[in-house]
Amino acid sequence: MKDQNQTEMQLINELAELRKRITGLKTLENERKQTEEALRKSEERYRTLFEESRDAIYTTSQEGEIIDANQSMLNLFGYSRGEMIGLQARETYIHSEDRLMFQQEIEREGFVRDHEIKLRKKDGTEMDCLLTATVRRTADGNILGYQGIIRDITESKRAEEKLRAISDRYRSYIEVTGQLGWTTNADGEIEEDIPSWRRYTGQDYEEIKGWGWSKAIHPDDLERTIQLWTKAVTTKSTYEVEYRLCRYDGVYQYFLARGVPLFKEDGNIREWVGTCIEITERKRIEEEREKLIHELQDALINVKTLRGLLPICSYCKKIRDDKGYWNRIESYIQDHSGAEFTHGMCPECLKKLYPDLVD
Repeated sequence: MKDQNQTEMQLINELAELRKRITGLKTLENERKQTEEALRKSEERYRTLFEESRDAIYTTSQEGEIIDANQSMLNLFGYSRGEMIGLQARETYIHSEDRLMFQQEIEREGFVRDHEIKLRKKDGTEMDCLLTATVRRTADGNILGYQGIIRDITESKRAEEKLRAISDRYRSYIEVTGQLGWTTNADGEIEEDIPSWRRYTGQDYEEIKGWGWSKAIHPDDLERTIQLWTKAVTTKSTYEVEYRLCRYDGVYQYFLARGVPLFKEDGNIREWVGTCIEITERKRIEEEREKLIHELQDALINVKTLRGLLPICSYCKKIRDDKGYWNRIESYIQDHSGAEFTHGMCPECLKKLYPDLVD
């Protein structure tokens, strides 16, 4: 009886263990299915992103055979999917040595970022491109191939070259006219030598780079200059200011500085270009004109004091002032204006008083 009970208990335990194992297997099966489902969804999301990306995305073997490419890649190069898959990447390179340089760099660093190369479309059109790629490896670290993104920057390069040509013409024009030309980055920092400014101020490039140019401006004009500059940068509008600039010999001269912003495609300022025109003589003329205007205004004020009714003696011609005193007409006019008198005798009085002296 005792042996029978032991046998029954052993069977019950084995059955329980078996059920536990079955439950574990079901759990593992469920986990496997969940993992597979998650992997499938992940692959679907990746594929969706891969195909819908506006960037040209590709995958190649280590030897350079194109294994996969999205629609943007096909559109960029003008190939059908059948033509692109299996194509050797080096066939898209204009300079075959660029492929070797790319491969050496990516295997040395594990990645390349914004690697500039020239590529060719199916129809032979040449493109300036930026290539960003990473190495694909096996679990044991061996290189399978590369995957990356290609961006066509041909139009950007053309725009930059056009802007550079315009900038060069502008600098040449400034040199010919003898004006002080200048260029700065978006923040007002000088990043390259400006010969005309250097010749006038005597500052070398090390002194003017960054915000060093501000040291040549008269201290009394600097704060206002910075305020107007800050306003122009903030509002992205034309910059204009008058200030005194120190010449190489220490003499300050008046200048009118004007600058305009050049913009990038995103609407942000790329750089500033401008001129400084000397206006010392104009300022002198303006100051003389202002002085003359004030003198004339003072004279008019004095003349106005003689307006109105003036009591004058019909016999001796004296004028009565505001205090009731009678003054000679010469004294009264001199006191109330800037006029001065010299005395002479008119022909009629000369004839009347000194007939002997008149023919």
